[in-house]
Amino acid sequence: MTSTSRPKKFDTNIGVAEIDALSAKKKVLIVAGEASGDQYGAELIKEVRALSPDTIFFGVGGKKMRDAGLYALVNSEVVTVVGLVEVLKHIKPIKNALDSLKESMKILRPDLIILIDFPDFNFRVAKAAINLKGSKIPILYYISPQVWAWRRGRIKTIAGFVDKMVVIFPFEEDIYKEAGVDVEFLGHPLMDLISDVDGASVEKVVKDEGGGPFVALLPGSRKSEIERHLPHLLGAGEIIKKKYPNATFTIPLALTLDTEDITPWLEDSSIQVDIVKDAFHRVVREADIAIVTSGTATIETALMGTPMVVVYRLNSLTYLIARMLIRVDYIAMVNLVAGNKVVPELIQSEVNAENIANHALSILSDDAAIKKMKDDLSEVKRRIGKPGASARVAKSVVSFL
Repeated sequence: MTSTSRPKKFDTNIGVAEIDALSAKKKVLIVAGEASGDQYGAELIKEVRALSPDTIFFGVGGKKMRDAGLYALVNSEVVTVVGLVEVLKHIKPIKNALDSLKESMKILRPDLIILIDFPDFNFRVAKAAINLKGSKIPILYYISPQVWAWRRGRIKTIAGFVDKMVVIFPFEEDIYKEAGVDVEFLGHPLMDLISDVDGASVEKVVKDEGGGPFVALLPGSRKSEIERHLPHLLGAGEIIKKKYPNATFTIPLALTLDTEDITPWLEDSSIQVDIVKDAFHRVVREADIAIVTSGTATIETALMGTPMVVVYRLNSLTYLIARMLIRVDYIAMVNLVAGNKVVPELIQSEVNAENIANHALSILSDDAAIKKMKDDLSEVKRRIGKPGASARVAKSVVSFL
């Protein structure tokens, strides 16, 4: 190959030798694991390539990053697991992925390494880069691990290997400055996506004409989250349907999932639930209320101004360990940014159909509560900053290159 343009039919199993044959001025190793990281990584790749077309990206990512031009040595789905117990079941593929990245560093000698969140894996990537003989490869960490929530000692680990930290929440900047890390808050990349939705002419998705509430169900982006959350969300939907017979329910399917991952759970449910692909923001913007699995989706829902109930369940052993380690008052990122509980959040045994439905119904039946929550979510949006974050981060990347 003599061009850096991406093949029309991209082979996600591309090897180091094929990448080495590409003609490129700059090479960037980039690693993202979660669905949100894949989304942010894709936007960053697009913005960097707009500024520096001869830069190629290789490493670990999901569908969006691959579509944006990533040469994937490893698909992120292979290594993305949640929970201390769950990781033990995936040791072999995780080790194989790390070995692949180590080989790529030795042969390709990237000009820059970009690590996106995903700390348990990315810390090992950073360690491999530091131990690599020869010239040091600079490391830019984009999207901070949640060091302010638990395992705060990781800040020292990060300070030991990172050349630049770019954070997406304003309160994170001071934490790293105190640790002597070169850090910048450049805004949240979700603001760009929300701005695109706000400016678009959005057709109605599947909202019923009968006047009942439109409920968005967001059970998570991983199969394990679907298993833990979806039965309770569907049960809550059945209770809501009794109160509001014309209520409609939609699941905006995460890109990390297939329809087949959802449908088995719907067979035993008495409510009809529509599954919509690639329409998260359209569904959530139209929804009267969203029942959301804790994670990036809570921020996205907040930016759309949609009232919500946040839920999260973990493997029992993982939860017991996490309880001893976590040092924040809230699990929902939207509440952390707000500094108080602006949306209800249910954890572990609290996550059941009756609890979820009761919170959702108390919001839906109270116009004053809806207005208050929307006002609070508007303040969260203001704190997160202005659009253009991905472009600003891209300029930092190009400055390294």
